[in-house]
Amino acid sequence: MPDGAGVASLGGVKRLDPLLTAIVLSVAWAGAAPAAWEEETTELWQAHIQPLFEARCMKCHGGTEKEAGLDLRTVESLLKGGESGPAVTPGESGESLLMTVIQPGSDPHMPPKGDPLSEQEIELLRHWIEGLGSGGGAGAAGSRETGEREPSRLFLPAGIRPELAIDFAIERRWVEAGIEPSRRSGDGAFARRIYLDLAGRIPALEELEAFERQKESDKRERLADALLESPEFAGHFAEIFNVVFLGREGDGRRDRAAREQEGWLAYLRRAFAENRSWDRIASDLIEGGGEEDARGAAWYLFERGNDHEEMARAVAPALFGLQVHCAQCHDHPVVPEIEQEHYWGLVSFFNRSFNLRTPEGPAVGEWAAGGNVQFSNLAGDSRDADLVFFTGARQPEDRVEKENDALERYVVAPPAELLGNQKDKGEETQGRRRRRGGEPQMDAAPAPRFSRRAALVQLGIAENPGFSRAIVNRIWALLMGRGLVHPVDEMDSVHPPSHPELLEWLGEEFSRAGYDLRWLIRAITASRAYQLDSAVEGLRPRPELFAAGPEKPLSAEAYSRSLLVACGAEPDGAGGLTGADAEALRTKFAELIPEIFPEVFSPTARQALYFTNSPEIDALLRMEGERSLLRRIMGEQGTEARVTALFRRILGREPALEEIQEAGRYLEGREDREEEGLRQLAWALLSGAEFRFNH
Repeated sequence: MPDGAGVASLGGVKRLDPLLTAIVLSVAWAGAAPAAWEEETTELWQAHIQPLFEARCMKCHGGTEKEAGLDLRTVESLLKGGESGPAVTPGESGESLLMTVIQPGSDPHMPPKGDPLSEQEIELLRHWIEGLGSGGGAGAAGSRETGEREPSRLFLPAGIRPELAIDFAIERRWVEAGIEPSRRSGDGAFARRIYLDLAGRIPALEELEAFERQKESDKRERLADALLESPEFAGHFAEIFNVVFLGREGDGRRDRAAREQEGWLAYLRRAFAENRSWDRIASDLIEGGGEEDARGAAWYLFERGNDHEEMARAVAPALFGLQVHCAQCHDHPVVPEIEQEHYWGLVSFFNRSFNLRTPEGPAVGEWAAGGNVQFSNLAGDSRDADLVFFTGARQPEDRVEKENDALERYVVAPPAELLGNQKDKGEETQGRRRRRGGEPQMDAAPAPRFSRRAALVQLGIAENPGFSRAIVNRIWALLMGRGLVHPVDEMDSVHPPSHPELLEWLGEEFSRAGYDLRWLIRAITASRAYQLDSAVEGLRPRPELFAAGPEKPLSAEAYSRSLLVACGAEPDGAGGLTGADAEALRTKFAELIPEIFPEVFSPTARQALYFTNSPEIDALLRMEGERSLLRRIMGEQGTEARVTALFRRILGREPALEEIQEAGRYLEGREDREEEGLRQLAWALLSGAEFRFNH
């Protein structure tokens, strides 16, 4: 079924249309296999029942409040019920309390305020409850304690190449869905796609033609390897993860110059250039980096300005794929496994950290005492914040108050006169942010014998399988247009993976491969799924099936660099482009296109106005020199040759006959100003949707 077919949106809740509901309800399930029941019921829960509860019921029966002790966030909590007993009886909709209270005229009636549920919604609930009677849907929302789904495995031969495992899992879903994937992309389309994904730009025409001339059967894999080894890959991924980790410059954050001057961007480029393992990169960011990287890696926490809550809110999505800000004042209202103690537990791992300056630059030290806070829920109940991670794992700790700090508690000690006076050194009170700047000066960052941040590395990275899955999902989204879990930073029980076995398998194999990002990227780009054509015949398959090449909007960096290449700037082999100010254009585009992983592509009027009236693009199209786009196009003989050259250099493909004809008619009307006509045609291609997307 195409994305959205048979589904209407009303008040933020997806609803099956009456025809599809009738079809679903008319299926003779009596002889169906339990697996069919389970798939049907689980899909109903994920796509319709859970969103219905979230929109109409969670305010009173969710993480914030649980009136009558009833929690509607998970299948398990529905089966458990509240003060009046279980909310649903599997397979017995007529005996289920939930069905009784939603009927018209019932007393009590649910929901008590607003419009009653429609007949269609009631029928959906009835059908779902009947499905539970055959074992379907239980556990669909994950375990209440951890959010972990039941283990699911791909049974594959040992040592199988990862791209084959990917194709096995993806193709199995195609068969189940009864769809045919699109054809394999041509060499030109593949080259454009992988250059944009790994080098952050389109290929120059000479690079494209050289690839197309190659005859070797493994030329696509060899191109991926060459790009992964290139300086452009390191620079491109540094830009991506600069935004993932710290967000775009501006908006109250430090500026680009500070990130360059303090070594942050250099650290990222070096990490990707040397293919540093992902677990080490994550450890660098949490602990402040090794000896050669302390200055650059420390900037990740340093830029937070001693705000420990901001540190926690930043680390959770970037490294663990979780959004936790909704659990600050109460358990998460929708995601049951994220509790308030997890939010404050993550904050506590950073609560002894503080900014300082050393002779080598900025650093983030850690005290051996203090940082012990309490938090309160909405009922006013207070408790100590323990060192607890989202998996439920806890780090035991002897609480030490700041007045009992001592030099023997440190591996690298602070100045003795500062002990016991931590308010002057940078310790925070809950919920308050210390002003930026004015950091204390020390010879080296204090490092305690027991480090809370090191404990977070152990619990959150070394002992947490979700850590591997989070980066697998993010790289998958970067290359495939959306994650196996979508959105990429909401890897919770409310957002189950489209291919759970594949995510599980890739996470395990990625960790066995030493958290090697290039291994992961090679595997995905070598798969059939990655190399499918984006063009489809008939209705487009649902995006989570990965049955056609994705259509991904270009990031600011990829768009600006591609413009430069199309207009004549040359890759210099060291990661730069000759003939233009690439950084100035990147800065302008970053203001216009801030997102790297947009949930939904939503172009703005400001973007449209800029791309059709930009002085920067006009200047690029007026570049002088033999390698400029217009000089090269004018060197072609005849209108058809010039139109073809424009399409090849800008879009990387041959124009269709009707495109040649339309462009020819346009240029014929401007024979007295031929170059200007070509310039306007080039501008139309550069600002059009085909150039704007990686496809």
